[in-house]
Amino acid sequence: MIRLGFLSLLLAVLAVCSGTPVGAQEREPTAPASLQSEIDELKRRTASLENQLQETKQAAEQSWDTRFEELIRSSKEGFVRTSLDGNSTIRFGGRVQLDAGWFETPHGVQDRFSAPFVDGVVLRRAVLETDGTLWKYFDYSFNADVSRSSDLRSPSQDPDATVYITNAWLAVTDLFVPGTLKAGHQIQPLLFSAAGSNNFLSFMERPAVYDGLNDDFSYETGLSYRYSTLNDRLTGFVGVFKPGTRLGGFGVGNGEYALTGRVHGFPIYDEAEQQWLYVGVAGSYRTLADSQNRIFTRPLVRTGTRFQNPHVIDTGDFFSSSANQLASIGSYAALGPLAFGGEYLASLQNNAYATGLPGTPGSQSLGNLFFSGFYLEALCFLTPGDHRPASLINGGFDRVKPVSPVGPDHEKGNGFGWGAWEIGLRYDRFDANTGNVRWGRMDSVSAGVNWYLNANVRWMTNYVFTQLDGGGAGNVPIHAFGTRIGFDF
Repeated sequence: MIRLGFLSLLLAVLAVCSGTPVGAQEREPTAPASLQSEIDELKRRTASLENQLQETKQAAEQSWDTRFEELIRSSKEGFVRTSLDGNSTIRFGGRVQLDAGWFETPHGVQDRFSAPFVDGVVLRRAVLETDGTLWKYFDYSFNADVSRSSDLRSPSQDPDATVYITNAWLAVTDLFVPGTLKAGHQIQPLLFSAAGSNNFLSFMERPAVYDGLNDDFSYETGLSYRYSTLNDRLTGFVGVFKPGTRLGGFGVGNGEYALTGRVHGFPIYDEAEQQWLYVGVAGSYRTLADSQNRIFTRPLVRTGTRFQNPHVIDTGDFFSSSANQLASIGSYAALGPLAFGGEYLASLQNNAYATGLPGTPGSQSLGNLFFSGFYLEALCFLTPGDHRPASLINGGFDRVKPVSPVGPDHEKGNGFGWGAWEIGLRYDRFDANTGNVRWGRMDSVSAGVNWYLNANVRWMTNYVFTQLDGGGAGNVPIHAFGTRIGFDF
């Protein structure tokens, strides 16, 4: 009895200290059930979080090969890899263009040119390329042409180049200043026809005026700045470059530089309605590498290596301590399946001399030399819905994407796609007759048919008639037929 009384007293003391009345557990039998419910809910939430964590971990540990294959299937621009945060990308791609050409010239005129017009084939371009973005703000590009084709202009480079570098640059956008700063070997086009990729050309070769006056410095090493406004409808470009760096990005020479600028805009641009209008002006002020220059044009169908391509017009070397000044103006428009436009480009070279600068034995004044040319062209798609897009930023043609690529039409569930078919006509002139110096004039008419099997594969055919008047070769008609199979990846 004493023990039982003591235990009862002890329990009462403990209950008072804990704030729980004696017998409370018996009066609240639902408390353990409520606690168990909360525990069960916590377990369920913990299990859900563990499952989500496991799924995230599995996604992060997914093999690059699997993710790479998924990106390949969704990309038409090459093989792409992207960082998990989306701030860095790398793309691997390339392009191949295989040409064949046939020529007809009057008997006995072949020896008047630097090389004869000969039927043949050429691996026109074989380019390996990589580009992408680093840490969101930095873009880069590196392209190398390994074809050793006629796109390499200089016939006397030593040692002979085996790789032709086009893009090799690093750019930063909207970080230090609004717009894009770019350093390295890069394009500096003066024409709409030169601003887009050669994947997007309307004819096998760009106009003769580009070949004569712009191609020799279409790529050079330098620093440029580009700024676009009005939703990219207006773009300005300015850059300073090192002359003589066309082939590989290397050049030396005290006091030699080039300043190039371009402004282009699209007062009309409606991609949904397939309508746009381009206008642009450009100019370049260029000191001559080694005070030496040479103007020449090549056929608008080319075969063989650069050594085997004749010069239709060729001034030979001339010399000047004055800068070469160039200016261009042009406009292009598209309306549904139609696209048409033209451009003019001129070059002024003051105080030119033959043989060498004054003081050189045999030096002879040529005066001020003026070269110019223009082209007009019209294109039309024959297949419904297909059209020529334009790049707002670059100010040139963009990729044609056929409405019905070649192959079974899976979207419609029946039928067969035949790609996009386009016809084109171009007239272009290049005039190298200047003052008392008569180096000749060439007028060309090009007719073409382009078959875009899909966005990456196309077949081009061109017929070109060229009339050469004056110059060392005299008056010569030249007929050429060419075809190209090209693809990029």
